[in-house]
Amino acid sequence: MKTFHYILCLGLTAIAHTSHAAPSIQEQIHAVNKAHKEERQIEKSKEASAQAYKAAQAKKAQAAKALKEKQTLDAKKHLQTRSEKHEDAIRELELEAMRIELEEKRARAKRTNDFIDKELEREGAKTDLVQSEADSKRNISEGTKQFLQSSSVQVEK
Repeated sequence: MKTFHYILCLGLTAIAHTSHAAPSIQEQIHAVNKAHKEERQIEKSKEASAQAYKAAQAKKAQAAKALKEKQTLDAKKHLQTRSEKHEDAIRELELEAMRIELEEKRARAKRTNDFIDKELEREGAKTDLVQSEADSKRNISEGTKQFLQSSSVQVEK
């Protein structure tokens, strides 16, 4: 609007100075209209530039926001991946401990079976010893009986 007043003042000054050339009123109106039209074009150009600047700033802010969101998402993924790796390592350690415990139980069971087998062998040996002692005593007693019977037969004769 200031430009319009400036142009109007210029136009009037030009009219006052050129009174001897005296352009027609039509020419003066045409000049004022032309100046007014140029002023509107300048204002439109400024508005378009301001809108383009605002759009560029909004686009820049949106890009910065998208970048920040992507970085946050990447950080979360990295943290989640790291956490998952840690959990996997813990699970692997737990599984290894279970495997070791199972192997220990198997070894104990095998040793228990060995102990049971040894105990059964010992009991078998005791049984065999008792059987042998019984056989030995029976043989001695039969031998003594036969000896006594044979000596008693010889004494009687």
